[in-house]
Amino acid sequence: MGKKGVSTIIITVLLVAFTLILVSIVWGVIDKILKEKLNEAGSCAGNFEELTFNRKYTCYNSSSDELRFSINRGDINLDEVIIYIETINEATKKIKLTKSPTNIPNLLNFPSKTPGVKMPEKNSGGTYIFNVSGSGLTTKTDSISLAQVISKNECPISNAIREIDYCRFFI
Repeated sequence: MGKKGVSTIIITVLLVAFTLILVSIVWGVIDKILKEKLNEAGSCAGNFEELTFNRKYTCYNSSSDELRFSINRGDINLDEVIIYIETINEATKKIKLTKSPTNIPNLLNFPSKTPGVKMPEKNSGGTYIFNVSGSGLTTKTDSISLAQVISKNECPISNAIREIDYCRFFI
């Protein structure tokens, strides 16, 4: 008889308040994750045609075991350019070109054959020589691919050459 209990109205109000607080916390976490992922995806969107190979100056020289490739860059802000060189036995070499000249093993500037390669400037191009045999790759280079790094996000491959011709006139 002398016992007092919590009314149902107070319990209902507390449950609703607890639910609202829980939903707010979950939404805050999900919203932050979604914004990060959308920013990553948005930085790559629409930029695939801005970084391409110049097929005319991309070829494999079997006598020197060198891959020569040329990259054209449009009006796009890039942090890095990533090049994937693949052989017919599916071995892959990943090379990162940055804004400043870097000595990358087995990669030289064309035609000077000097070290210190960097990615092409905006609205320009660059041609490079990759020494396949010196890189540890054991068979002919079969394909080459490009990926962009924009706002520290690595984008999917934007351009690729799946069958590389032998050098004939490009010496």
